[in-house]
Amino acid sequence: MKRAIGFTFLTLIALGLIQILSPRLEAQSRIWNRDNQPRYGACFYMDEDYRGESFCMDADSSLQNVEDRYNDKISSVRVFGRARVIVYQDDNFGGARMTLDRDVSNLGDLNDKITAIQVSGVQYGSGSSGYEPRYGACFYMDEDYRGESFCMDAGSSLQNVEDRYNDKISSVRVFGRARVIVYQDDNFGGARMTLDRDVSNLGDLNDKITAIEVK
Repeated sequence: MKRAIGFTFLTLIALGLIQILSPRLEAQSRIWNRDNQPRYGACFYMDEDYRGESFCMDADSSLQNVEDRYNDKISSVRVFGRARVIVYQDDNFGGARMTLDRDVSNLGDLNDKITAIQVSGVQYGSGSSGYEPRYGACFYMDEDYRGESFCMDAGSSLQNVEDRYNDKISSVRVFGRARVIVYQDDNFGGARMTLDRDVSNLGDLNDKITAIEVK
């Protein structure tokens, strides 16, 4: 009987430690040193010029809240492998935001104000660039998969494609059984269209797309 009680007690202690340590281990798994940079993704630094304590995220990942350790403490960002980064002032991707596709040594108006982050695997090029995701989609300015383009891996999304592509997408190629939802308005609003195959002309949504989900 005593042995059974002792086993139960030890089990409860172990479960309690797992609950306490899990958030810390999850956070620690995002924190890399400068010599372990992602091939596609971004690193976020507490100080300007990519100095101080930092953490990195792979492309196609997001944080609704960076938590107390980094909340309102990020000052510079490095971007790797043509990833695209959107940083937000408020949690749950709210408030003022900034889109980055290159290194930024000082975040200016959002310096020490970042709470949420999205990192997407967007690849920019032209209709003949040769890049195609294994699972994902490519979006072209012109019909028949021509003109300037960008590609997204499955599992990524853009609440707003920004001025470079906003209301300028005319055709879409879909790879690896991905499913694409394109929206007329930002934040996944307005008219939408679901695609599971190549579309050479977007018809009613031609040159009207602002937000995208790739699943």
